[in-house]
Amino acid sequence: MGGALVSYLLLVKCREPARVRVRSKEFEVPQGELVYVGSCRVNCEKRVSRHFSKDKRSFWHIDYLLNYCEALSALLTPLEEAELAKAFEGCKYVAGFGNSDDPLNPSHLFVCDFEEAVIRALRVAHNYKSRGWTR
Repeated sequence: MGGALVSYLLLVKCREPARVRVRSKEFEVPQGELVYVGSCRVNCEKRVSRHFSKDKRSFWHIDYLLNYCEALSALLTPLEEAELAKAFEGCKYVAGFGNSDDPLNPSHLFVCDFEEAVIRALRVAHNYKSRGWTR
């Protein structure tokens, strides 16, 4: 683990429940505050800013979700994507959403209060730092 930005939390607000179709899968997404965990090994700022643009074609799971819901804020982190997603154990989630490259976590889309999401991310970062990781 180094100091480079490699993952992010995207805070998303769904004003009503949505049925999101991503290629051959369909996901039932609840109304409310959601947190998406994504990876961005190269050009993190560019990847994340894309989520706030209305002028894009849908490619990733999150792109399809953002056709129904609104991205409000993002937090870029030096944490590995799977480790960050693990921080949301115990939260409700949308099974199989955005985690096709992460068999260790059931999802990368979690039903979670925004404040709680940031606290969970900070706890993971603190655990790494206490094990000797520095920027």
